[in-house]
Amino acid sequence: MFSNAGYAIPGAVEDLSRDIMRKQFETNVFGAMELTNLVIPIMRKQGHGRIIQNTSILGIIAMPFRGAYNASKFALEGFTNTLRIELRDTPIKVSIIAPGLLPANSVATL
Repeated sequence: MFSNAGYAIPGAVEDLSRDIMRKQFETNVFGAMELTNLVIPIMRKQGHGRIIQNTSILGIIAMPFRGAYNASKFALEGFTNTLRIELRDTPIKVSIIAPGLLPANSVATL
């Protein structure tokens, strides 16, 4: 399973409403958690599996004016690291991909 849910709401932390934070966490954290919890029983039944969470470098280091996104990706990192420990004695493997920012001129155009 590859989980890639996420979007960013920019803004200074002091300007982010609780509603904005909730929406950010609903998608970036709780959506990934729910999908993961739905797929684990299937993987247990089939006897193997791999869970890959696509987080972000902003789940490891913070960037200004991305507080909601930073916090949600830090939470997803913590959830995934905990899950890896909890499943370490099973045939279900857990991985994280944490891509970073790409400069606009580094993307090839067709």
